[in-house]
Amino acid sequence: MLLKIYRDSAIIAYVRPDDNSELVQKLMTDDLVKLSFTHSSYIDLQIGDNLLLNGLEYCLNSLPNYTKASANEHKYECQFQGGIYELQKASFLLYSDFYFDFTGNAQGFLDLCITNLNRDLGGYSAGTCDVTEVKTLTFDNMSVLDAINYIKDELGFEFYLVGKVLHFTTPGVDTGLTFKVGRFQGLYELTRKKVESANIITRLWAYGSQNNLPPDYVSPLVYKRLAFENPLLNNESRVESNVALYGIREAVKVFDDIKPERTGTVTGIDTENNRVFIDTAMDFDLNAYLLAGLTPKANFKTGALAGITFDLSYDNATQTFTVDYFTDESGTYPNEILKFAIGDQYVLFDIWLPPAYVTDAKSRLKTAAEAWLAKFDHPNAMYELNNDEAYVRDNAISFTLGDSVTISDTDLAINGLIRITGISRNIANPYKYKLDVGELMPTPLLKSIGTQLKNAQAATQSNTVEVQTVKLKKADTASVFTQAQTLALIGDIDRKFYGGRADEVYQLPNDNINCGNALRE
Repeated sequence: MLLKIYRDSAIIAYVRPDDNSELVQKLMTDDLVKLSFTHSSYIDLQIGDNLLLNGLEYCLNSLPNYTKASANEHKYECQFQGGIYELQKASFLLYSDFYFDFTGNAQGFLDLCITNLNRDLGGYSAGTCDVTEVKTLTFDNMSVLDAINYIKDELGFEFYLVGKVLHFTTPGVDTGLTFKVGRFQGLYELTRKKVESANIITRLWAYGSQNNLPPDYVSPLVYKRLAFENPLLNNESRVESNVALYGIREAVKVFDDIKPERTGTVTGIDTENNRVFIDTAMDFDLNAYLLAGLTPKANFKTGALAGITFDLSYDNATQTFTVDYFTDESGTYPNEILKFAIGDQYVLFDIWLPPAYVTDAKSRLKTAAEAWLAKFDHPNAMYELNNDEAYVRDNAISFTLGDSVTISDTDLAINGLIRITGISRNIANPYKYKLDVGELMPTPLLKSIGTQLKNAQAATQSNTVEVQTVKLKKADTASVFTQAQTLALIGDIDRKFYGGRADEVYQLPNDNINCGNALRE
């Protein structure tokens, strides 16, 4: 086959790819054409030249390797990069500011990404977007691609790009295809490439936030931090899985975003006083749940004032809240333009909540702990599939990142759906594939506590959280640990991270109880 290389929409060369030329794609990271070819005359390839493959444009962003073998033998090795690399070319700004806070859900962040991409590049649009919680994130001199990776880690979604349509959701479908090694089975070879077993965890001590708990709340082992009682494990705040297979491998995780909380909704407003809103669904008297030394607060999750935290008071007889004005350099809120509206959602904090809310939080904590442990209670293997090109051709098969296929092999004891996370497709022979399949590995790896603290610079340092919106400013262990050892470790965690960022994980070390490593989700 011949490929056309373009410059400013004009064809500058026809080239025949060598046999080792390939399209390389990896989920959320790579999309590039590794093109090698020999030409009878010199081609002055320049940055910005491009080619089309499978209907998508790939751009030359660096000069190719070039070898002159003779007057009529010119060899090139090029990398033409796909659309994901274009996302690095645009800065992630709010108006003209590169350092700013932004409050939103995935859709809000997606819209801001599109705005930045269309500032100069043009032609981008928003695709499918997951429904997520609202968060306030801090951005500091990031490209759009950097920002997307930060946002998706914080809000828990995947992204992909089709042409210039950016999607914030998980790609892929169940293809219904089954592959085995053997004639007419679809595979020449099945290779297990790596097995990440060092960080297998079979016992997880899980704890939640320190906020919104009753003054007399007592949690096992840890001072005043949300915990659940697992009746199968001595009523301790832990879950276990695959202990019989891999032994005891312990870790501690703090889910600091899980706490007793109530998401309220504004059901009425006072047209004469923009500081007042009403919630007729409020099911307890706030004044009976105040904490000594703290003023109750509400952080708005949606609406014109999303992201702002207000001090407030409450009239139980009328189910009316009155907030104090919030003022910063950009103005005072609420005001005549940015104010409460029916349907706005908010969360109360710096109070304690009735027992039913504590019970609900414990249930959510246990569910989160079980889901988290399920990611780490087994070796995470990746497999490479060397597909039978005749089988692919005869069955008109094509592969897409994120799709799932069934892999069956008795020796490796696998038989089930496995997701495609990487594709290498030969350009000269488009039926020749190599696929990377396996569980999509969690992005965090073991990091030092110091690095975690640096990354958590935007986190709250107390029970009070004040955030601003776009409207306001532009280890492997088989040891069994005693309760005393675990208590000492978690106490050390609380000393280092009290009031800090959520979702820290600590793997218990083999020979001491000093927290040497942190695993960030």
